[in-house]
Amino acid sequence: MRRLLPFLAALALFALSPATAAAYVPPGFIGISPQNTLNDEDFALMERADIESVRLPMSWTGIQPENPSVQAPDWSEFDRLVGLAAEHHIRAFPFIWGTPEWASSDISAEPVETAWQRWGWSTFLRDVVKRYGPQGSFWDENEELPYLPIRKWEIWNEENIITFAHHPDPARFAKLIRLSGQVLHQADPGSKVIIGGLFGRPLQTPPNIQSGDFLSRLYRSRRVKPFFDGVALHPYVADAGAMTAEIENLRRVMRVHHDSSTPIYITELGLRQQRVALGEGPLRPGRGTRPRLLSAHRQPPALADRRRLVVLLARPERRLPVLRLGRPADRIARSKALLVQLQRLDRRRP
Repeated sequence: MRRLLPFLAALALFALSPATAAAYVPPGFIGISPQNTLNDEDFALMERADIESVRLPMSWTGIQPENPSVQAPDWSEFDRLVGLAAEHHIRAFPFIWGTPEWASSDISAEPVETAWQRWGWSTFLRDVVKRYGPQGSFWDENEELPYLPIRKWEIWNEENIITFAHHPDPARFAKLIRLSGQVLHQADPGSKVIIGGLFGRPLQTPPNIQSGDFLSRLYRSRRVKPFFDGVALHPYVADAGAMTAEIENLRRVMRVHHDSSTPIYITELGLRQQRVALGEGPLRPGRGTRPRLLSAHRQPPALADRRRLVVLLARPERRLPVLRLGRPADRIARSKALLVQLQRLDRRRP
């Protein structure tokens, strides 16, 4: 039986002009954010598709379920993923989240309320840099692998909705960013701290908070800007045209707070649709709270042509040409729009 494996595009959005976008794609720009357990075959497919980075969940509670004074972190599963990625010349781009029970009874609670929580989080961040950063022990232990140290760290995930934050609070999250930025920048001065992907336009507000409002209130918190280097966004939309508005809104907020040069990272995105194969007809809206992504067969034509991978390029404050639902997928593959194409990685499993 054929089962489609959902992948979310993980795309770093840089402030490029449309003319520049057509000619230049920065290294590491194209990536994916998988939503399933990965194996070597998955990474081999990514390499064939010219994927350059893979967004991986780094669960604090999964790696360090016990007090660090009692038990050392268990890196085994994340070692496996980073190793597979490096073997296929793909750089890992983790998002770190999840407070363990020894620090809080709520996994989604940002660990900043007590000195014990702050110590635990800071210690964990230092440990991950010591493990996977430029001088990381992982690379010393695996000298046969391509050297691809982790330099970008996304802090938390969708902190503006109750799924990942017990009670979304920009001021409290600002404490987490200040603490994380201070620790990571000190541990690796060349590291980049990314604000965890904001869910673009959540329903039920409150308790959820719209991405632009959350970011604006974050900026208004005391002295937060020196501690982050990028802002991530998750524009889940039913109509691709709505994606432009979400990005432009976030950029507008950043300009208001005199931060227009900081890049926006699209670390998840989705369009609602039916499960259709690339080239088999028009794309129509499907059902579900989170839209499915455009899918393709395992071996679409010109798989390694990066121009056929989905990428958002251009200044987000400008009006972007975008992929439109209802257009045949084979025409989308040839489109010159700056949202170049949503492609793959589905696979066949028995």
